[in-house]
Amino acid sequence: MKSTNWPLWVLALLSIGAPSAILTLDRAKDIQASGLMKKMGLPAFVLFILLLGYSYAVGDPIFTLLVWGAVGGLLGTITLDAVRLTGLRLRAFPLDMPVMFGLMSLGIAPKLPRHVMANMVATASAMPDEKRMEMMEPRIRAMSELAPPERKLFMSMMLDGINRLPGERKDRMFKTQLEVISSLPEEKRLAMMRTMDELTMGVRDPGGLSAPVSPMAVFRRGAMPMLSLSMGRDLLAKAIPETLNEEGATLGKVRAAGYAWHFVNGATYGMAFTLLFGMGSWPWVLAWGLFVDLVMMVGMPPMMPMIRLPYPRFLVVPYLAHLAMAVPIGYFALSYVSPIAAAAGSLLGGSLLAGNTYVTLTLLPTIVFILLSAIILLGYKAYTRPIYGKRRD
Repeated sequence: MKSTNWPLWVLALLSIGAPSAILTLDRAKDIQASGLMKKMGLPAFVLFILLLGYSYAVGDPIFTLLVWGAVGGLLGTITLDAVRLTGLRLRAFPLDMPVMFGLMSLGIAPKLPRHVMANMVATASAMPDEKRMEMMEPRIRAMSELAPPERKLFMSMMLDGINRLPGERKDRMFKTQLEVISSLPEEKRLAMMRTMDELTMGVRDPGGLSAPVSPMAVFRRGAMPMLSLSMGRDLLAKAIPETLNEEGATLGKVRAAGYAWHFVNGATYGMAFTLLFGMGSWPWVLAWGLFVDLVMMVGMPPMMPMIRLPYPRFLVVPYLAHLAMAVPIGYFALSYVSPIAAAAGSLLGGSLLAGNTYVTLTLLPTIVFILLSAIILLGYKAYTRPIYGKRRD
C-alpha cells in the first residue's frame, strides 16, 4: 500500500486553514480581513491549486480526499443554510452572518460600530426619560472607566450620534449625558468633561475610527454594556445600509463577497474531514459536525461582541445546522473515498479501518459526539465569557 505523502498532506491542511485563520485574526486580533485576504488568502489559494494539480498529476490519493471533501463541504453549506436561514427568519440571529463576512472582506466592518452607536443614541432619544436614563447611564459610566484613548473613541461615536438628532431630541440626549456625568466621582467626572471639551472644541477623530483601540476590542473584554439580541438586530438593520451608503458599496456586493467566503469555509471543513478521517463513518461525521459547531460557538462572542446572545436558546439552531452540514460531507466521503485512498492519504483513515472497527468507527465517535453535545449545550458559560474582565450587560 502506498504510504502517505506527509509534506503534501501538511501543506494541504495549511492551505485550507487560511479562510478560518483570516476570520479569527480579524475578529480576535483586529487585523483587518481585507488586508489578510491579499497577504494570506491569495498565497494559500495559489498553494492549494498547485497542490491539487500536483496530487492529480502524480496520482496521489490526497487529490481524491480534497475533491470529494470539497464537494461534500460545499453541498453541506447549502444544507446548513437551509437550517440557518430558517433560524434567521425566526429572528434567532442578529443578522445574516455572511453579510458580516462581506463587510469584513471589503474593509467596511470597522466603520459599522459608529453607525450602530448613532442608531442606539437615536433610539434612546425617543424613549421616555426613565427608559432613556436606564439605557444610557450604564454606558456612560462604563466610558468613564475606560483608558483615555478608549474613552475618547466611544464619546466621539456617541457625540456623532447626538449631533445627527433634531433639536429637541438632541437636547434630551445632552441633558441625560450631563446628568450622568455630574453624578460620577470627581476624578471620573473631570476626565469625562476633559474628553468632551477635546471633542467639542475640535481636537477630534471623527467617529474614533483611527483611534489606537478598536471598539470591538473594548467590547470583547467586557468593558462596555452589551445590546440585547433584539435591539442589536434592529440597530444593525439600520446601521448596515448607512455604512454601505457612506462607503459607496452595495448590499449585493457585500453579500457576494460574504457568501463566497462562507462557501469556501464550508468546502475547507469538508476537506479537513477527509484529510483527517478519510472515509470515516457516520458517527465520526456527526461528531465532526459538532466539532465545527463548537468552533463556531467559541468564535461567536468575538464575532459579535456588542450583542448579548440569548444562551442557551441561541445554541439550538447552530447545533442543528451543523449536524445538517455534516450529512453531505459524510455521504460523499463514505460513497466516493475508497478505503485505499483513506488509508494512504488521510491522518487517521487507515487506523480507523484496522483492528476492531466497531470501537474505532462507532463506539469512540459516539462518545466524542456525546461529549461535544454536552460541551456545546451545557458548557456554554465557559466559552462565552469575555476574554478579560467581567461582562457588562
